[in-house]
Amino acid sequence: MQLVSVHPGVEIEQILENTDFEIEVPEKIEESRLPTDSEIEIIQLIDPEGARYSEVNDE
Repeated sequence: MQLVSVHPGVEIEQILENTDFEIEVPEKIEESRLPTDSEIEIIQLIDPEGARYSEVNDE
């Protein structure tokens, strides 16, 4: 598996430390684009209870 992009504010080291399998890291990594307002609205509609936040261990 190859890393394609990282979310703003996330370091490659964080990804590697929190993944249980080997990831190929190319020389150039793009930053993931932020969701549009429309995409955020859709996410809020399909997940009104905020379950998406429980999937990420925020330290």
